[in-house]
Amino acid sequence: MKLFFFIIKCIRYSLITFFAILIFWLFWQNYIPLGYFKATQDFKTPQKFISDFYPKEKIYDNGIVEMPVYFKIRTPQFFKKAYITIFYQNPSSVPLDLGIRNNAVPQECAKNKDLLFNAGCKEWGLKKEEYENKSLSEKTISNEDLEEATINFSLEKIPLIEQNYEFMISVSDKTSLRHKIKIKKIKIILEKDPLTWREFIKQIIH
Repeated sequence: MKLFFFIIKCIRYSLITFFAILIFWLFWQNYIPLGYFKATQDFKTPQKFISDFYPKEKIYDNGIVEMPVYFKIRTPQFFKKAYITIFYQNPSSVPLDLGIRNNAVPQECAKNKDLLFNAGCKEWGLKKEEYENKSLSEKTISNEDLEEATINFSLEKIPLIEQNYEFMISVSDKTSLRHKIKIKKIKIILEKDPLTWREFIKQIIH
C-alpha cells in the first residue's frame, strides 16, 4: 500500500512539474521577456519561426532559388529591430537586395475598399515597390565560398501581417528581376524592449 501511494505521489509531482515547465515555456515563447529573439533556417528541417522560400515554382534543388523569392519570420510580438544574415552563393555577382514588406494594405487598395476584391490587390504582396529594400552589397566571403551579408531593419513602422514579417530577396535592378542564386542559411535576431510587469499585464488584458 505504501508503494502505491508513493507511485501516486511521484505521478502527481511529475504532472505538476510538467505543467509548470509547459506554462513557463509558453510564456517565454509568446512574450519574449528579455526582448531578444533569434532563430536560424538552414533548410534541412522544417523551422517554426522562419518559413521556407516561396512561391514553390521558384524553388530548385540544393537551395537554388529564382528571384524574386520570399520568406516569412513568424513572431507573436512586435519588435523594434531586425538583423538578418544571409549565407549565399551568387556566381554572376549581380547586385542583390533584401526587402521587408512595409504595408499591410497597398495604397491604391486602402483608398478604395472595393478594390480589395480585385485580383491586382490580392497579388500586391509580390511587388518590389511594396517592400523597403536594402542592398546586400556589404558582405564578407566565408571559408566555404559563401557570401555573408547582414542587413538591419527598423520594425517600428513595419506591420505584423498574420503574426509574420515578410521578406523578399531580389536583384537590385527592377527591370531584370529573374536570377538564380543558392542560399544555404538565414539567421535572424529580433530586438525589442525587455518586458515589464506593467506591459505584461497590459498585454494580458488586451
